[in-house]
Amino acid sequence: MRKLLRVTPFLCCVGCTVVLGFFWRGTAQPGPQVTQRPKKPAQIEWEQRLAELPVVDFTEFDATDSTDPRRAAKNRRHNLGLNTDGTRPPRLDDEEAGGFSLPITHTPAEPAFPVSSDVLVVGTVREAKAYLSEDRTDVYSEVSLSIEEILKAAPQYGLKIGGTVSGDRRGGAVRFPSGKILRVGNWGRRIPSTGHRYLLFLKDMGDGGFTIVTGYQLTGKGVLPLDGVEGSDDSVFKNYERLRNTSDASLLDAVRKAINETGSGVGGVR
Repeated sequence: MRKLLRVTPFLCCVGCTVVLGFFWRGTAQPGPQVTQRPKKPAQIEWEQRLAELPVVDFTEFDATDSTDPRRAAKNRRHNLGLNTDGTRPPRLDDEEAGGFSLPITHTPAEPAFPVSSDVLVVGTVREAKAYLSEDRTDVYSEVSLSIEEILKAAPQYGLKIGGTVSGDRRGGAVRFPSGKILRVGNWGRRIPSTGHRYLLFLKDMGDGGFTIVTGYQLTGKGVLPLDGVEGSDDSVFKNYERLRNTSDASLLDAVRKAINETGSGVGGVR
């Protein structure tokens, strides 16, 4: 027994030495270098889109306490309504709420130039703000565009060069008291960004407001479709993607031609 007790400390020392030796050997040699793959254009575009979404505070904005009847009507229009099974959708502060809706598979391609829209304008976005729907189940963003050119607009809208026109679209970010930010929208549908120049197609919603049908960012170095994701093969966006990087002038000429050919143009003021 005594021999065993005497030998055990010695074995422990040897064991520790061996373990430390292996540890030292392992740490002394550099491990394999992990190279990070470059991000794909679609991923870069997606991250940029998320970062640019307008933000609204969930507790500070009261969607039901608007003194502006037009704003109240827009808030109501963006309620999600009942689900297909008759249940009510969760509020945005529910754990199951939020996220991005995907386009329906095999949806027919949308026209590149929906010239049947009520208003077609070129201008620069001066402001973009997010709002909650009346029942707090959704969020939408409204952009204010400083008008540079009117390709189509009925006189009843009172639009003029140098004036402004606003259009809204589902999507935006919601900030909760905890600091958490929830981003909501339709996948592939962007919100125009402040400070950038766009051609927008707008639809009169009958409540004193316009909704954004689609549009193109005019960069001066080639147009960027408002809808769709670069490199994506979603059929619904393919007509937009075909025009990516077209020159601004060529795009606008093509739109004017489409308006004239369909006979849907009203206005055309620069």
